[in-house]
Amino acid sequence: MALKFKILGKQFGFGIAEAMLSMAVGAAVIGGGVSYFGEVSQTAATSTVLQEKTSRVTDALNRTAQNVQVSDPVLYATPDQLMTASVDGDGNKVMTRFLKSGAAYYQQTWTGYTGSYMPDPGLWIDPSVQAAAAPNGDGKQSTMTLISNVAPTASSAFSYVGATGNTIDASVAPLTTTAGNTNQIKLVNINLAANTVVSSDGAQQFYANSTAAAPRNTAAGVSDGTVVAPICPATSFTAASTPTQPELTWTEVPGAASYIIYRNSAVVATPNATTTTWKDVSNPAGVSDSTTYRVLAQSSSGAISDSCRPAVWRPQIGQPVLINSTVQPAGADPSAWNSTTLTAPRMVFNWNAVTGASGYQLLYREVDPVTGSPLGTGAYTNIVLDVSTLSYTWDGAGWGKRYEWYLKADARSGQSSESRHTQILAHPTAPKGTTVKASYLDDTKGTNDLTWTAVSTATRYDVWRYTAGTSGAATLVGSTTGLSIKDTVPYGSNYTYYIASRNSGPRGTDAAGNDVTADRSSPSPESAAAAANKSAKVTQLQYPPIPTVAPMGTAATNTRDYDGTNRIIWNPATSATGYKVGRFAVSNAALTCLTGTDCNVNSGGTTATQLDDVAAPGTQFDYAVLAYNPTGMSRAFSAKARLTQRPPAQTLTVTRTPDLTNDSSSFTAVQNADAGNTGANLYCTSATCSYDLLRDGAVVTTTNHSQSGATLAYNNVYNPPGATMDYRVRAKNAAITNGGYSDTVSTKVDTYPGNFATGQSLGDYWGNMRSRFRVNMVNSDINGSSTGIQNGYTTLWYGASAGATWFEFARSVDSTREARSSDPNLGLPDRMWYYGTYQGGGANNWTIIAAPGTLYHWDIRAHAANGLSRNITTSSFWTPPDVPNTGTTIVTCSGNQYTDQNSATWDWPNHHIGARMIANNHRTIYGDYSGTSYIGFAQYKGGSRADTSWLYLSWADGDSDVNSGPGQGYYYGVTNGFHVWTDIGGSLTSTIIEQSMTSLATFGRGCGPAGGWWWDLWEPTDACYGYQPGQPCEANNPWNRPQWHSF
Repeated sequence: MALKFKILGKQFGFGIAEAMLSMAVGAAVIGGGVSYFGEVSQTAATSTVLQEKTSRVTDALNRTAQNVQVSDPVLYATPDQLMTASVDGDGNKVMTRFLKSGAAYYQQTWTGYTGSYMPDPGLWIDPSVQAAAAPNGDGKQSTMTLISNVAPTASSAFSYVGATGNTIDASVAPLTTTAGNTNQIKLVNINLAANTVVSSDGAQQFYANSTAAAPRNTAAGVSDGTVVAPICPATSFTAASTPTQPELTWTEVPGAASYIIYRNSAVVATPNATTTTWKDVSNPAGVSDSTTYRVLAQSSSGAISDSCRPAVWRPQIGQPVLINSTVQPAGADPSAWNSTTLTAPRMVFNWNAVTGASGYQLLYREVDPVTGSPLGTGAYTNIVLDVSTLSYTWDGAGWGKRYEWYLKADARSGQSSESRHTQILAHPTAPKGTTVKASYLDDTKGTNDLTWTAVSTATRYDVWRYTAGTSGAATLVGSTTGLSIKDTVPYGSNYTYYIASRNSGPRGTDAAGNDVTADRSSPSPESAAAAANKSAKVTQLQYPPIPTVAPMGTAATNTRDYDGTNRIIWNPATSATGYKVGRFAVSNAALTCLTGTDCNVNSGGTTATQLDDVAAPGTQFDYAVLAYNPTGMSRAFSAKARLTQRPPAQTLTVTRTPDLTNDSSSFTAVQNADAGNTGANLYCTSATCSYDLLRDGAVVTTTNHSQSGATLAYNNVYNPPGATMDYRVRAKNAAITNGGYSDTVSTKVDTYPGNFATGQSLGDYWGNMRSRFRVNMVNSDINGSSTGIQNGYTTLWYGASAGATWFEFARSVDSTREARSSDPNLGLPDRMWYYGTYQGGGANNWTIIAAPGTLYHWDIRAHAANGLSRNITTSSFWTPPDVPNTGTTIVTCSGNQYTDQNSATWDWPNHHIGARMIANNHRTIYGDYSGTSYIGFAQYKGGSRADTSWLYLSWADGDSDVNSGPGQGYYYGVTNGFHVWTDIGGSLTSTIIEQSMTSLATFGRGCGPAGGWWWDLWEPTDACYGYQPGQPCEANNPWNRPQWHSF
């Protein structure tokens, strides 16, 4: 049977979209026109999937045919590629390319290019990229996928017909404008087919359609002068359509002034040119009816497009969809069973009502739990439900069984297509034969080792551990596909477990009807399921943890040593029922069990957390603790605590004591810091033991340990002078008590006070009053006499003595002639030996009166608080001698006897004036002396004094008169006299006595022999020589002779 349509005017049309039942389909060209045909399989008439494919194919045909008709000449043509050129409304060049490539059919456009391009497919972007690019940036390319599932068995997309109806072959070489052969094309056949779909009953579903279009540049597309009708719009239905109110949409036709809409054969609307959608709200069709719509374009001249493709609306009964269909309890964990009263898996099904349905049929069959293949005959069991039923609950599932389900809707026109089939796997049962035992893992954790037997359909096993106790909240320990697992837990823990089976498989559908794959678990022990199907509980007490020994320190809660005892303290170990304490030798870790006889048995220990072990001084041991409970011993002893007893005390041996020449001392001791151990257990090293030499509690030196029992030598240890030092030696090891230091024994060492400088000087502190004199002077110039008195002194100087607290000193007489000491009123010391003290050890001086001409020495002694003293004796020294005993000075002269002044000569040698010492005693009254010196001198009036004679009398010489010199000739007057002193040892002299007289020559009165020399000068005899005012010249006066007398 053939169906033909004649198309008038501009040749354009579309194939019939609806199904043509039992109809052969072909294509024919009549009078240059085009026919459109579509075909589908009968069983697919109600397929919504196929309807979607039909819409995509029809739209692609419309786009391609319309482009061919309104474009300029074809640029490039092959069996699967067509390229055209045109101009858009803004005058921009547009090239369009239709391409079937692989399983897709594309439309590409190139807009706005300015250059001239040959029809070369290589200038186009790859359609799968769909990017906006063009060669050299000239214009813009874009790609649209019209069909994404072109049937792989479809024929070529394009075939070409010439003016005589001949077929133009474009398979060998493309037809191009550059070759000049595209103008041969008068008709383009377009053939598109949707991909095939396999239905549940094995029938093939497909849709194919084709059309043809004449290019505008051919005779078939040129008007014969009559009014040209507009082209047909492409019509389809929008997603806003409802089963009873379809909404149409169409493509805009250039030049159309309005559109005419036909429903079946009646006009139902005439929208204007700007409208491209229209909704029919009149409920045009029932469940079993169909309605045909056509949209025609009308130009402003009244021309109407003709033979346009109809769009058929059929509100068919829908395919039911199983939604939210699953097996309960819905949860991957066994706790999902706890919130239900279910004792076995339950399957539930839901679906939405299907419009026009009169009832439903729910069908199922059992399938292989793993592969999903039907079991047995594969026959379905049918559950018939009325139209008001939209859910179903089924409690007939077996543990670990799998079932396949689908739904059909019944209607007046027959059944709907089957819903998508879905499969549901039921929960597995719990494993049996669960066991658990404890194992060691590391120092802080052990493992609880669980095993069980396999469960059919289980894909894995979940191990659950109760958080506390034997019920309540549980934690997933781990999952495995095997039949055992190790749970790492802290030592001392006590946990209860159960094992749940889990399978993974299809679990029905979600709210959108999509298949769901999920896990389901066997019931927990707390569920309502029968004991044979739910998990059993097992409990395991883990080994106790390794005890933690309290850190070493000085607090009462610390592990530490005390004198004579080592105390180890540990923290309670979780779950421990007792403890074993071991003492280990340092060298080889030899164990002595301090609690019970065997430290490897979990009984007979102590329940306390402290133990004291008696230990000797200087010993060192390691201590550690084991915990035990009914399961067994802790994995290992605790970390060892090494405890050391401090060393025993020892006494220093003094090998050198300080003396006056050297304050240092020397000692020896023994290296005994580890004296409590012997042999290989001696533990001291240079880094761990040492020895301090202490002086008065302060460390003098520290010596690191070198060899146990070896001698420590402390040689020439400096000591401060004048002190008592308390020396001790202390040994140090790693003990905590007293910082590891031993007790000490005192050894006393005394030193002499330090050396000090001494010196002595004559006179007082300032050097005055060096010599002693007591002399009565008679002077001719004054009325009467005067006494000159000065006591002599000596001064002791001494420096500080380090360590001295006081000084004592004594001056002793060494000379053979002793000074008289019975008259302190004469300025003489009252004894030959003088003693004094001074509190303090600093530098000082001491001045005491001294006898003249005496040989002394000093003894100075510095005393320390410890009773030792240092004595220094100075060298002997003389004090200046006393002055001579007596001496009298007279004036001597010689001159002429001229009687008148004018003729007299007053100058030397005619007139001499001098002096003479008479009645002198040059010996001293007190003390030793060596001799006496007499120096005569003279001084002219207005001139300088000059020595004129010298005489030295030793202590053995007798007394004699002494002249001052030859005299001075000078009539104005002259002073003559003597300097007299004693000496001892030559350089040490007494105070100098000076006696002098100033004399004037007297006119007319000679005073001695004329023309005499100095040894001829004599004392004048004139009564007025010694004139004293107020008395007559003739009176002799005792003051006319200067003299002295010592006492």
